[in-house]
Amino acid sequence: MTIKSWRKQVEMIAAKFLLLPLGFSLVSAFQVIQPERRVVNRDGSVTITCEYKDAGKDWRMIAKLLISKNTVNTDCPHNCHRREEGNCTLFTLFNLQPKDKGPYFCEFWRTFPLPVQKQQGKGTLLISEPSEPPSQRPQPEAQGPDPSVLDWVLIGLILFFCFISLIVSLAYMQLRAQMLQSKEQGSLTYEPMQFKRPDPETTSEYMKMQRVQSGDRPWERDVNFNPYHAPDSFNRSILPETYQARS
Repeated sequence: MTIKSWRKQVEMIAAKFLLLPLGFSLVSAFQVIQPERRVVNRDGSVTITCEYKDAGKDWRMIAKLLISKNTVNTDCPHNCHRREEGNCTLFTLFNLQPKDKGPYFCEFWRTFPLPVQKQQGKGTLLISEPSEPPSQRPQPEAQGPDPSVLDWVLIGLILFFCFISLIVSLAYMQLRAQMLQSKEQGSLTYEPMQFKRPDPETTSEYMKMQRVQSGDRPWERDVNFNPYHAPDSFNRSILPETYQARS
């Protein structure tokens, strides 16, 4: 075996060893997931969730939060808080200012198994919470009249018109009666009562009135059928002078 052939074999073996970790890293690559936007609370705090997927059970991972290529959780330890929950790492930032909008990048390092591998997220932007408009008291709506009140008003009007109609009808009837009564009184004439005297010629009783030819009493009439004949004593007492003259 010549030196030249031996050198080629060594180069081929070295290339295989160099390509093996690269192929292993490509096959076992993992993903980093983080939210695109987060809303900053009113107290100036925000929590960013960094998560990795497609990782093995025995892997050792290190999480970092970067802003402008600086590690946030190591450069500002007093304003940051870190908490790990399974495949997620929660970074809580405090006392943020309007200029601290980001973007913030989640970065994970795999330290075991070899080779060491690093993956970075797409970044998270911080959004300020919209300020609430000043509370305005709701203006009371203009309320119309109560329907029940309208019903009672309508009932009252109906009763009022009925009462007026009744009064007008009674007044008309009374006036009509007075007019009829006055008309009847105007058509009648008062005539005093007159007693009808019987006609002596047409009386129902027959009285024979004839003179009696007597020498002693020439003026004496026959009163046989006269019920109104008075005796001589009566005539003498009442009309003595006339009776004596005749006798």
